[in-house]
Amino acid sequence: MPHAPRTHRWPIQGERFFYAPRRSHSATARRGSKSMRISLSAASLLAGLLMLSALSVAQAEEVPGQVLDAATGRPLEGANVQAGDRATTTDAQGRFKVEAALGDSLDISFIGYQSVRVAVVLPLVVALERTILQAPEVVVEGGLVRQRLDRLAASVTVVEGDRSRASGAGHLQDATHAVPNLNWAGGSSRPRYFQIRGIGERSHYAGEGPPSFSVGFVMDDVDLSGMGTAGLLFDVDQVEVFKGPQSTIFGPNALAGLVNLRSADPQQELAGMGSAEMGSDGLGRFSGAVNLPVGSDLALRVGYENGRSNGFRSNAFLDADDTNGRREQMLRTKVGWTPAAGPEVLGTVFWADMDNGYDAWVPDNNEDLTTYSDKPGKDRQQTTGASLKSTWGLGTSGAELVAITAFSRSELEHSFDGDWGNDEYWLEEHGFDPDIEGWSYDFFDRNVRDRTVVSQEARLLVEELVVGAYWKRLEEEDNAAGYLFGGDATDLNGRYEIDNLAFYGQYGLAMGEKLRLEVNARLDRNDTAYEGTTANYGADSTSTAFAVNQWLGGGKAALSYNWGLGHTLYASASRGYRSGGVNQHPYLAADNRPYDPE
Repeated sequence: MPHAPRTHRWPIQGERFFYAPRRSHSATARRGSKSMRISLSAASLLAGLLMLSALSVAQAEEVPGQVLDAATGRPLEGANVQAGDRATTTDAQGRFKVEAALGDSLDISFIGYQSVRVAVVLPLVVALERTILQAPEVVVEGGLVRQRLDRLAASVTVVEGDRSRASGAGHLQDATHAVPNLNWAGGSSRPRYFQIRGIGERSHYAGEGPPSFSVGFVMDDVDLSGMGTAGLLFDVDQVEVFKGPQSTIFGPNALAGLVNLRSADPQQELAGMGSAEMGSDGLGRFSGAVNLPVGSDLALRVGYENGRSNGFRSNAFLDADDTNGRREQMLRTKVGWTPAAGPEVLGTVFWADMDNGYDAWVPDNNEDLTTYSDKPGKDRQQTTGASLKSTWGLGTSGAELVAITAFSRSELEHSFDGDWGNDEYWLEEHGFDPDIEGWSYDFFDRNVRDRTVVSQEARLLVEELVVGAYWKRLEEEDNAAGYLFGGDATDLNGRYEIDNLAFYGQYGLAMGEKLRLEVNARLDRNDTAYEGTTANYGADSTSTAFAVNQWLGGGKAALSYNWGLGHTLYASASRGYRSGGVNQHPYLAADNRPYDPE
């Protein structure tokens, strides 16, 4: 029985050649004599293959070479060298060896240098030319004018949306770790208040004054200062963090800086995105967005996110694991109109519902992530916001008129178990018996706010000159119950009306090809009116009505030098401000009630 055919593989100059020899004819006996018939075709093919193999072995050998920097002549370590399906990298002296034959092609590449293809010759020395890696241009949108980040005479950190999504960041809270000098304080389920370079609020409990803040928070041109809970990062284009006094640009809420969050704008293409996430502790999140062109000038973008988790706490008294849970959702719609003639218009409407629990404080410092409260609290924010930005081109001079209208209505609640426990806990752990003491160690604090903000801004841009005016009205109603003003009150009903009118200007002067001077200034009128009523056990209610009117001013001067290659050297002096207000304590004299601006 003849043997099965065997397959041999012969390399010929980097290609694979398969040879399967044919079965030879067996010897046959004819008329008592023996003769052997050999297949001439098989013998001829075998001889040819042997000759080709010998020729290939003679030609293919390890070719040495070196890769250098064309400008400096220094060796390049780690350059990629590829010959067909064989590849290697250069050593510390830029040297390499690769199996190839004379005349073969080598592909050589290195990051930051132009890739080349060369023929194998001896000796082989390759010099690579440097090249500039093209990266997407980062543009800061939050200032008075759009500026490239590398030309900005200010300390600004930009966190791009793609980078945030790649890191798994779902909320502004997660992105703060990537921004130097930006911090946030606890006391809430999500960061409501921020600190930049150590300046900023850590809380805003009942009785702590009007809603004015050292670090502002703006989302899609809507001022949400003190309401950072709504800072979800789904479908966000970039987060801009301005550090240092920014009052000339953003007004009284930017004494120490400002966080500006911008979602993705509509584009003239059909596109969509979506993501889903699941994890331990009841973690689940779904988000999606769709971009839809409507004709040649109009585009629509709609996005939605819904996320939840149990809050990483267990309540031993209530036998529950979701008293600190998060239930968050946001719906955003943006419309962009970019006609060939006429104004460009960008409209944004969003709705955020952050229905979060708050059950985090315990007497034992929460070492086991276990709470004992019998009345868990809430950290809730529901906001409806809208903005309309119009940009008008004025003739052929390049001048522009920009108008921004914004509105927001927010309902806020912050409540918590003021005693951090329950009667059984205080009796077993600390021996406090309500039957013996005659009263129960049981407190609950709750503060509910209803805030409405309307603003209008108009600015004129003529080459390097910017002039503008800004108006804002804020109305807020506060209703609080609990241990207030150090025990001097149990209930508070208050109302703030704050009007702000400002005028500002900025001018940039080129002092040569690379040197630039930029100056700006702002004059601000702030009127704050407060009315409040407080009550306490065994005491008559008290009423307070007070108003303060203030002129505020700030400015900045910056000298910058364009160093080249994406670097700018600058020196600046700036003055920010924060408005004063009214002390809400019910038993203060009139002279002690107002406090000065900062």
